[in-house]
Amino acid sequence: MRVSALVPTFNRSDFLKEALSSLLRQTLPPDEIIVIDDGSTDDTAQVAASFAPAVRYIYKTNGGKSSALNLGLAQASGEFIYILDDDDLAADDALERMVEVIENNQEYGFVYGEFDVFKVSDSGVVSWETRAQPPSDKELYLSLMHHNRIVPPSLLVRKSCYEHVGPYDEAFIRSQDYEMLLRLVRAFKGKRLNHVLSHIRQHGGIRGSAAVPVEAKDSYDAWREFDARAISAVYHSYDLNEFLPQPVSELSNQDRFTALLQRCVIVGRKKLWDLATNDLREACALASQLHIHKLTHTQSLILRRLFDKSSHALHDLAAADDFRAVLLSISDPTLANQIRAALASPILEQVQESLRLRAAKTSIYLIACLLFISPLGLGISYLGDRALKRIDQTRSARLKSEQRAA
Repeated sequence: MRVSALVPTFNRSDFLKEALSSLLRQTLPPDEIIVIDDGSTDDTAQVAASFAPAVRYIYKTNGGKSSALNLGLAQASGEFIYILDDDDLAADDALERMVEVIENNQEYGFVYGEFDVFKVSDSGVVSWETRAQPPSDKELYLSLMHHNRIVPPSLLVRKSCYEHVGPYDEAFIRSQDYEMLLRLVRAFKGKRLNHVLSHIRQHGGIRGSAAVPVEAKDSYDAWREFDARAISAVYHSYDLNEFLPQPVSELSNQDRFTALLQRCVIVGRKKLWDLATNDLREACALASQLHIHKLTHTQSLILRRLFDKSSHALHDLAAADDFRAVLLSISDPTLANQIRAALASPILEQVQESLRLRAAKTSIYLIACLLFISPLGLGISYLGDRALKRIDQTRSARLKSEQRAA
């Protein structure tokens, strides 16, 4: 058993010191630590050299994190691969806990666990956020398509699994870890550990590559864009039965209806409205053909996820004209009301929260969404639809004005 720890880095020498120190503090140290310097122009080389011979240093021309990881994987000699981002910290017992599980369970391709988030102020005060809860291993496959709550420093993977699914996609300057996880989870079983395995740093530094730098203020938008790109690839390459809670070899009509709703929600959460609209339209046509008038409990739970708090979809609903049009066109009133009730439930919770916080603009927008989605009647829905169209027009005009000013 050998563990290779890979640390891709680019111009973060101060953070790198702490990251490498956390690896050397491991209760079960890695057999090799490889720093892949992605073309840094600071003193990264000197920092890495100060940890020799425990740390092996490789320099390459800048090409982004994906290219650095691909080089590291090619150089790694371990049976297991652990990736630590240069600005994060491994919990002291992370490797020991993960190795113990994966070494004794050959059916698992990877092990993953919890993480927490910290921030260091200019005065040196460290503040911590509540630890993140990744999904259970039983629901990981579909849950990961909805929302990623797994980070590389809380993940240990067999090298053979990386070799099976292929290299990191070097076109991804953000969300490369998510895109890789989707491939790993599709092909291999994972095991969750109920322990904090890493500490994720929040900071205002540059992300991306030298060619395509991403400032901290733009990081969320870039991450969201590349998440959507990864899910778009899933939509076009996965069979429909892979979107069922329990995949089947042959789809029944009810299975097909469920899978279309599931895929609609997954792509809608990433604001891929054209794809979501196609699936919703097909699902409603199938329901009409098969005389499906009611949702099952599972189908209702699936639809609830479209507009929950972890989704990107709700605050973009104003721009989703075609999707809203399909919702308005559902001919079966019983089915339409059940779909609307499922979609409205998480919106109501967010309206209540925004009112409690006295966030006026957010409350007005969410109330417009709730009026549109609400199963109270088409008159109310059309009122909400008109409000959302007006909001979208105002947003578009503001964006054009900002672009002209820039």
